[in-house]
Amino acid sequence: MIFLQHGNRPSPGARYVHLGPWFFGQTKIYWANTKTQNDYLRDYEGRAEAYLHILLKGYAMPDDRQCCRCHLPGLWRCRDCFGGALFCRRCCRNQHLSLPLHRLEKWNGSYFEHSALWEVGVRLHLGHQGFPCPSLTANREAWDLEQEFIDCGEIQQNVGSDTVTNDDEEAAANGGMAGPGTDDDESNSDAGISVENPSDDPEWDDGDEPAEACDLQRKSPPTEDSLGGRYLVIVDSSGIHRLSVLYCGCTGSGPEDEQLFGAQFFPATFTSVATVFSFQVLNDFRADNLECKTTPYQFYQKLRRVTNASFPKAVPNRYAELRRVSRQWRQLSKQKWYGMQYDDSKRGPGEMALFCAACPQPGVNLKPVWIEDKNKLSDQQSRCGRRGSSSWNVAVYI
Repeated sequence: MIFLQHGNRPSPGARYVHLGPWFFGQTKIYWANTKTQNDYLRDYEGRAEAYLHILLKGYAMPDDRQCCRCHLPGLWRCRDCFGGALFCRRCCRNQHLSLPLHRLEKWNGSYFEHSALWEVGVRLHLGHQGFPCPSLTANREAWDLEQEFIDCGEIQQNVGSDTVTNDDEEAAANGGMAGPGTDDDESNSDAGISVENPSDDPEWDDGDEPAEACDLQRKSPPTEDSLGGRYLVIVDSSGIHRLSVLYCGCTGSGPEDEQLFGAQFFPATFTSVATVFSFQVLNDFRADNLECKTTPYQFYQKLRRVTNASFPKAVPNRYAELRRVSRQWRQLSKQKWYGMQYDDSKRGPGEMALFCAACPQPGVNLKPVWIEDKNKLSDQQSRCGRRGSSSWNVAVYI
């Protein structure tokens, strides 16, 4: 209900019902009939074409094809950074040194294909808020020199070349002839295969070994980088990532698992760590399990689907680790909430139990003489409407 002062009229185009001025003197009262969902859908019909154009434009290479920072030819962009700016390899690495769990895309000449930050040389630096450890200067310099060499090779390959042409430009360069990915070839290769039922395709397989089908072998990182840094499987809300890690070498830095935990990664094992879970994904799983009743299996299957929508089984399976680590995380969270670390007197049976106002508790919701009270069930009888019922004579209460 909308109140309008005397002399004011409803906004044009809106549907109002005048109820009269008799309730509040000179104040006119109007009942506003807001738009229905069908009205909003009709408004959207005139904008759908423009929205589709903007959506498709986001999948194309920008016209300038330049890095947003150094203005050299750019091939990389981040799906999680705001704006979708284009980067060269060097600027993309420098931009994401403190954002190691973002997801990348790389222009392959026809479209942006999914990529990863390890391909541009991003590593995890522990012990110094994401910055390289000062005691490992030689390792950092060797790594920077190697990555600079790769950066220069990519720049030389793209400067003055036509490697970032789109499909139309490639077709024009071939004299208008259809390329190997045209509809004619697809119709010939798919002859005799039902499109409606993908299972009729003998090459369709969503089994445990889809790496060859989706060409994942080329994108799979090695077990170690060129300087001996081990690659970790990092489970995050944005998907499953792989990055090499460089542990702090300063005196008193602590073991590897504690360094990872200090960087907000929960290690799945405590010696030779190979898999970690971010605090964010553990909190998200707890919220989904509480509100959406999501099981651990469903939650991890969602993460695999987010990582690789076409072949989720190609993503490392850490379902068992998620079940165990999530229980450890909940126990640690409860200890933190109850201040167990700083108050040893709270360490005892029942100290982490939540207070329940509905449970009968002497001194809280029971009379002080409830044991000697012969009518101790009178309140319950009156609330249940069964006062004087014979069944209450043999009732067992808790």
